[in-house]
Amino acid sequence: MRLVRRTGGSVVGDRADQGGGWGRMFGYPLEAGLEAEDNMMRHRNSGRGFTLMELLVVIAIIAVLVAIVLGVATGVSNSGRASMTKDTIRVLETSLEDYSSTKGARPAYFIGEPRVKAPGYGKNIFPIADALYEDAVDGADHIINSCGLFIEQLREVSSAYDNIAGALSSDQLKAYSPSQAAPDPDDMVMPLLPTAFDAWGNPIRYVHPVFDGLIFGPNNDLTDPDVPVTLEDDLRLSPPRDGTMWAFAEIRRNSVTDDVEGSGDSDGGICRGDHPYFYSAGPDGKVGFNDANNNGQLDPGETDFNEDNVYGSAIPTLQKAQ
Repeated sequence: MRLVRRTGGSVVGDRADQGGGWGRMFGYPLEAGLEAEDNMMRHRNSGRGFTLMELLVVIAIIAVLVAIVLGVATGVSNSGRASMTKDTIRVLETSLEDYSSTKGARPAYFIGEPRVKAPGYGKNIFPIADALYEDAVDGADHIINSCGLFIEQLREVSSAYDNIAGALSSDQLKAYSPSQAAPDPDDMVMPLLPTAFDAWGNPIRYVHPVFDGLIFGPNNDLTDPDVPVTLEDDLRLSPPRDGTMWAFAEIRRNSVTDDVEGSGDSDGGICRGDHPYFYSAGPDGKVGFNDANNNGQLDPGETDFNEDNVYGSAIPTLQKAQ
């Protein structure tokens, strides 16, 4: 091994000699070692990260997978809720049959004021209709609590009423009124009544044959789905009782809207065999169909909100418009 001497602070000696000397100490030429180290460094530096496009592709794939998983989970959840809702409707149907067999007739299409109020209020009668009414207190449109009025009607047959009270949980049966809340419930237009709810937290709806199909337009003239019917002028209705008055002057039951985000008042269903039926508006809580083109039919791009409705054993004939 040749020593490398220093001259003027610098190392003297050619690179070949260094390679031949120092390199051979470790059994290989120094040039080969340096080259191997350089190659290793270049290899390390060649491990670049993802480009922006690659990251976006990965994120898009993850988003699609998450959407698929959530969609499947939502579908399973809605399927289970639909099954629970059907069970609730079956309980209502059983009580309806109990009432009808005991009374020998189906329930009436109206009910007297269920609350004990000041003299004069007892003259009010409520139409048991799956329809919209205008609240005289808050001025807003609400859907009549037809299911609550039906259940109140069942009190006439204790076994029918007890069946509902015993079979439904506190989540399925709870006090409800569509009217604006008031310090005194007796001041609400619609009474606070025990009402059956579906698994999505919406009240189940009850359709009586007297108030099925479509009800709108002045004097029951079915020409304008946004115009309500005056109950006193509805030729289909006979006076319920002498000296009584309807709790609502007007009602409306359409199944169509030209509001892209809205829905109809009801499913527009017609009872089969003159038999009442129950239904839930399903996961979206909407009914009827969207008629953005205002032509009375379902066109591409318009939404049929009845598709996810849940029915029991009694399934109506659905009509979209007339």
